[in-house]
This record gives sequence, structure tokens and C-alpha cells, in this order.
Amino acid sequence: MRVSVTYLLLLSAMIGPVLQLLGTTPEIKFWLEPSTCRPGDLVRLHAQMESPHYAEFNLKIPRNNALYRVTQNQQPITYEQGVYRQQSTWVLQPMQPGNIELGRIIAEIQIGSQTTEQELSSPTLIVVAYPEPTDSMAPLLLETASDTPGISFNLIGSISTAIALLWITGRLWRTTRKSEVTPTTSPTATTLADLEAALQADHIPQALIETLLLDPELKLSIPTRNALERAAYGPADASTIEALRSCLRKESQA
Repeated sequence: MRVSVTYLLLLSAMIGPVLQLLGTTPEIKFWLEPSTCRPGDLVRLHAQMESPHYAEFNLKIPRNNALYRVTQNQQPITYEQGVYRQQSTWVLQPMQPGNIELGRIIAEIQIGSQTTEQELSSPTLIVVAYPEPTDSMAPLLLETASDTPGISFNLIGSISTAIALLWITGRLWRTTRKSEVTPTTSPTATTLADLEAALQADHIPQALIETLLLDPELKLSIPTRNALERAAYGPADASTIEALRSCLRKESQA
């Protein structure tokens, strides 16, 4: 009899967490911010789970050639009014127009030592194409000729004077450009030096980093560009600063 009671208590301790997990399935919500954008815009995908029991979740989002993952930010679990809440944010960048489905998203939910998988509905991102310029083949209407010869003469004289002034200004600008001394340090090198100086003060200048990322003449390696993107759009912690410093040192030695 004593053996049977011990066996029942052990069995209850083993299946108790499983029954608790099956009885209270945490709710995971998705939303896009914004849900409609243009190619190249930054979009944030938010995922939030609420549970009456302490729980953690991890998402498996399939790769999509139409979306570029910039960074991911996992926020700590909070507890408020009897509810545990966890939130993660992904920064995505659409590469082409159209309705982009994120695909089959799987959530791994862990309560205690028990882990279960749950398939979630995929949100749709609407990417609107930029309008294409249209060239009209219709001829422009000519202005009605003025009956006063003086007005037409004054208009022609004003146009001729404006053209002459533009020509003189262009000549002066070319002469000034030729007389300038070529600087010994390129703007890109000076900008990177300013970035390194700011990092020495344990500060991430996001505006300067975004300028570097948008500079078409700036040639950087893929690891350095990824480090700049994480510093511009991710958490500004010590590990991000140190990773960016390391990449800049390697970039300067290359």
C-alpha cells in the first residue's frame, strides 16, 4: 500500500507540469509597424506573449528573399497584474514590392521543463511600388504672341541676360575648382575617424552611422556594414560598441 501511494505521488509530480501547460496555452500576438510601406523602408515585426505562468518563447521565422533582416531585439520578461509578458522585435527591410508573407512561423513555448511547439498565423506585409514617371507624347501649347513688340523684346533680352550670367558663373566656378588644393584626407576617412572618436566616449552616434550606410561611395566589408547596421538600429549596449570598434580596426588595417 505504501509503495502504491509513493508511485501515485511520483506520477502526479511528473504529469502535473504537462497538464498545466496543456490547460493554459499562452497567447502570442503579432503586429507589423507599419503594415504598409515602400521598398527599402524599415519595418518592425512585434511578437508578444502573455501567460499567467512564467513562460518563455522563441520564434522560428523562415528566410524570405524579399525581406532583409536588419536586427532582432529580445526584451526581458515582465510581470504585471498577474500576467507574465515577453516581447521580441525584428527590424525588417523589404527589397521588392508586393504582398510579402512571412511563411510558416513556429513558436517554441517553454513552461518549466516542458517545451511545446505552436504554429502561428503569418502576418502580411504590403509593399507598395514607387510610381514610375510617365513621359507624355502630347506637344506643349505655344503661348499666344503678344501684340506689343516691346514686351517680346524685353522678354528675349531678359532670357539672353540670364544665359550670359549663367555662363559667366559657370566659368568662375570651374576656375575656382581648379585652383583648390586637393585634400590629403578623404571625407570617408575623416568620417570614420569621427566615428571612432565617438565610440571612445562609449557613445553610438546613430545619425552619423546612418549617413555612412547611405553613402554610395563608401566601400566597406560585409562584417563592418553588418556591425554598423546593428549599432544604428539595435540596442546601444557595451557589446555592440566593442563589436563596432573591432570591425573599424580591421577595416582600417585592410
